[in-house]
Amino acid sequence: MATQRYTPAGLGISWHPNDESDLAGYAIYRGTTPDFVPSIENRIAAPTDTLYFDSEWRWFDDIYYK
Repeated sequence: MATQRYTPAGLGISWHPNDESDLAGYAIYRGTTPDFVPSIENRIAAPTDTLYFDSEWRWFDDIYYK
């Protein structure tokens, strides 16, 4: 799920936690097409929680997350 925010400007992203007992964290990737391939170059975060705020998100850009 994602929620646009105005103050501060950006996009709040959240998801359901993974139930795997050996999960150390998550990786978030951002691309400009729906079929982009996740790589170290487009990884924007490695949170340990199920929340992330992308302050670089803009309303008129085509941005996709994996």
